[in-house]
Amino acid sequence: MTTRCFDVFPGGADGLCAAHQLRMVYPADARPVTGVRRDTHLLDRVEAGYGDAITVFNLPMGENRAALTHLLRLGATIRYFDHHYVGVESKQPGLQAMVNGDPSTCTSALVDRFLGGQHRAWAVVGAFGVGRDHLARQLATPLGLKDSMLGELRDLGLCLSYNAYGERAEDTIVHPAEMYALLRNYFDPLRFAAREPVYRQIREAREADVRAVADLTPQAVTDDAAVYVLPDTPGSRRVRGDKARDLTREHPHRAHAVLAPNCRGGYAVSVRTRMDRPRHTSADAFCRRFGGGGAEIAAGIADLPAADLSRFTGAFMVEYSH
Repeated sequence: MTTRCFDVFPGGADGLCAAHQLRMVYPADARPVTGVRRDTHLLDRVEAGYGDAITVFNLPMGENRAALTHLLRLGATIRYFDHHYVGVESKQPGLQAMVNGDPSTCTSALVDRFLGGQHRAWAVVGAFGVGRDHLARQLATPLGLKDSMLGELRDLGLCLSYNAYGERAEDTIVHPAEMYALLRNYFDPLRFAAREPVYRQIREAREADVRAVADLTPQAVTDDAAVYVLPDTPGSRRVRGDKARDLTREHPHRAHAVLAPNCRGGYAVSVRTRMDRPRHTSADAFCRRFGGGGAEIAAGIADLPAADLSRFTGAFMVEYSH
């Protein structure tokens, strides 16, 4: 029986850059299973069996518990790289888990460590893409990059994440599977940024979407917390994460929740904790109360029912306004 290989990752910067790093060192004819950034149940799409090899990047293990257990029972082997809340026993037969929930890391950095830094520039892109600027600069230190080069890597990371922030494939500028195919042509992310027209296309769309919500008034706000609800547009669904990240940089002493209407009549939500007290209240723990999840300083909810908007807003303001 021929062994089949699958690479499973959400299509934001961290997942893309983690998978790309590994496959540059360990090439394989692996089928990519990917989607928008908030598609966190990708293991459900993998049809694998005995002897098949699955590598997972940047996918919350707890949210994929049932599919993970099912695939292991069928005899597949799974290698798992992730920085989210684990939520499941990571020591199981057939499972090699390299999972670290430390809020200061990201999946691209975990893969970089596993590979001994062989393609670190892509790890820098991944770290910038999930807002781990301090980590990205630490990783970049031995590369000796000029400030302009580091700025280009940061912008590339933000654009890759922005592209995948839509709720569905139709919201993206480029489908994550197509983006991954383009990335795999480049060992150097700076060459990708210089040569690929799609990067400029994404950057221009991102800048336009940011401008469209620049003057939005918060629905609720205190000195410690704020909730924003974006208009119902594809651009809002893409820019939701960037808006949350930018607000946190502008107001580091405030936690932020940014909501955009989704296609099911509810809301997709991005939550960012205060930068000065990132461990005070976990974003992941708060979002799990509403069916979401993520990392300690940044998490989200894929589908908050419209009827729960008031309850969510009240709970968020109480949780973070102290």
